[in-house]
Parts: sequence; C-alpha cells; structure tokens
Amino acid sequence: MERTGACVGIGRYDEARALYTSALFGSRERPTDERRTVHLGIDLQVAPGSAVRAPLNGVVHAFANNKAPLDYGPVVILRHALPNGAGGAQEFFTLYGHLSAITLEKLRVGQQITRGEKFGEVGATSENGGWAPHLHFQIITDLLEYGTDFPGVVRASERSVWTSLCPDPNLLLGDSCGAISSAAEQCGGNAARARVAAREEP
Repeated sequence: MERTGACVGIGRYDEARALYTSALFGSRERPTDERRTVHLGIDLQVAPGSAVRAPLNGVVHAFANNKAPLDYGPVVILRHALPNGAGGAQEFFTLYGHLSAITLEKLRVGQQITRGEKFGEVGATSENGGWAPHLHFQIITDLLEYGTDFPGVVRASERSVWTSLCPDPNLLLGDSCGAISSAAEQCGGNAARARVAAREEP
C-alpha cells in the first residue's frame, strides 16, 4: 500500500481465496475434503487502532474473543432493524472481526450504538487472530444457530446459500458515516475521496 500510495487495502466480497490453508478451514481427519475458500465479507486493511464506526443505528447483539489462530480474534455483532412495507421492521446483523481486545471491554449486550458512532478499533496482529491488521465487515440477514462463530469463509459448493444470507457489504460501505469512514479520515477526506487498492490478502 505504501508503494502505491493507497491508504486503504480492500479484500473483496464473494471472492475465492487460496490462502486459507490452516485446519480451521478444512478437515484434519479428511484433508482431501473441500475446504472453505469463499469470503463472505469485505476486508479493509488499515492501521491498528483505526476507528470502527456503525453504518446504521443498532444494538450490540454479541461479542467474543475468538482466540484460535486465524479465527476472528475479537469480534462484535450489531443488530439492526429497518422499517418494512407491512409496518413492521426487518432485522439484520453486521459483523466486525479482527478488532482490538480493548474494544470488547467497552461493550455490553443490548448497548445502543448510533449511526456513525465509534464502538471499536482495528486490532494488531498479536490480538486479531494472527492476521495483518484489517477489519472484516459482513452483513448477515439470518444468524441461523450461530453467534460470534458465524462463518466469514465458506465452501464454494455452498456459495449460493451463504451469499443469499450475507449480501454484498458494499450496500452499506458507501455511506460516509459507515465502517470505512475511519480509513477515509486517515487520508484527510471523506469516504468518496479515499484512495483504495484492491488486494487478495485477508
């Protein structure tokens, strides 16, 4: 990123990646079985300590520190509700992985988070599951029976099912008050002016 002059690196949604080689993404007992390779979120590679902000009003649904190597590390799930045509509300969730450990100390389940509010920070490699510092951002329409272990990478043979549950995060990332705003701030401008470099890393 320094070489190209970019201030945010992007790991794309719904891309197949060959880098998931640990046992976490496949079977120890049957190593020839299909591995999880398809990425369900967007990765924003920024400096450790970069602010993570809510793209919409929401509530802290769950958080945990998934400490296994190459897992999420500190992860937060926010619950959101948007009005629907029937006079009710459509519930969905946003997931934020690879955060700092101190992020979790400041949160409680049920806590109200307002649109644009800083509620977390990007974690360093030593605390984020062992990855290069970045934010994993994912939209989830149904958690099924999962919590903070909701998959961010899935098998290619199940791609259509999982992408129907996890739509493209670009639906929210275009908002200048959204999760990308902290990276834009580092560039001295808003999200639309942030210089972004496409990348293949997680």
